[in-house]
Amino acid sequence: MLAYAGAALLALINSSWLAGHLPSAWKEADIQPIPKPREPTRPPPISLMSCTAKTVERMVLARLQWRLVGLHPHIFAFTTGVGTFNNVMGQVNNRPAVAGFLDLEKAFEDVA
Repeated sequence: MLAYAGAALLALINSSWLAGHLPSAWKEADIQPIPKPREPTRPPPISLMSCTAKTVERMVLARLQWRLVGLHPHIFAFTTGVGTFNNVMGQVNNRPAVAGFLDLEKAFEDVA
């Protein structure tokens, strides 16, 4: 029974791919506030997508990556085996370089 359900889902995903249209239910997300320890009164929202939508996203990504063989070497997002470390390490004039990132959120709210 599980094999039949998997085959039916794959057929649905493939027909959606060929039609170039996603069912509207796959585009819906459940928005949930997740409280943060530092600001429990202002929880940032996250969107929870269905497992089917997440599966479709991964399949589309795999198909696009297969089609676009040889992505640019400076693409770090959604690339297997590449992480944050690869994004901040690099070379400038053939010498090792490290990039630093500074979060200035709310930095100008206290300026009088």
